[in-house]
Amino acid sequence: MTANPVVSVIMPAYNGESTVHASLQSLFAQTFTDLEVIVVDDGSTDSTLAILRELESDEPRLRVMTQANQRQAAARNTGLGQARGRYIAFLDADDFALPERLAKQVAFLEQRPEVMVLGGGRIDFDAVDGRELGIVLNPESHATLCGNIFTQCPFSTSTVMARSEFFASRRFDVTMPPCEDHDLWLRSYRDPGVCYHNLSKPLVRYARRRRLRWHYFGQMSRMYRRALVAEARWPADAWYSLRPWIAAVICNPLNWGD
Repeated sequence: MTANPVVSVIMPAYNGESTVHASLQSLFAQTFTDLEVIVVDDGSTDSTLAILRELESDEPRLRVMTQANQRQAAARNTGLGQARGRYIAFLDADDFALPERLAKQVAFLEQRPEVMVLGGGRIDFDAVDGRELGIVLNPESHATLCGNIFTQCPFSTSTVMARSEFFASRRFDVTMPPCEDHDLWLRSYRDPGVCYHNLSKPLVRYARRRRLRWHYFGQMSRMYRRALVAEARWPADAWYSLRPWIAAVICNPLNWGD
């Protein structure tokens, strides 16, 4: 591994003994090879850390860090503090990168210097039985992503690759899980020089689990309200902060979530 790899992939891991090995192998099998993988074990109580240490001894591109359990936002922030790559990518420990994921994203960012954060599509599968659930493609253009940002998260985090300068002064808010990713995009989309984009092709296989906890809808409401206040759109657009609760009442029994 070079001292300064082109891509740093950050993976938070908590009790992921059943998936973390395969998830990491999907990165080490990438057609793009100039990368480092930073896994932050978030206080796992199963054999996740032992698996990671064994892999680390055989794979020079893997760096394993540990911390007390603080959830994904804090784990990603820890990884960001150690990343050396020109580009920063994310993959969760129960998701799997398709073989050309990194190559496609690096090539696009090299050709499109105005794009700061790049995501892509995903192939959803049932985390319990492995059933494929179909392909999900988010809108491509910055204008569309920002126009929908109060109703739809612009990126699936496990598909994101961003220029390292995007994170020079930005971090995930550790008080906002499980929507710390959407919160970050909301806090950044109006910043000068920030341009979002999605590739209209799947980049990962993405684990889905049934039902969202009520706490999630409360955090979404809080997230939207904070963004509306920051943009001086509160209370005129308070509707956006009420939508999560309406969705919770109507749809939660059948909802899918992270």
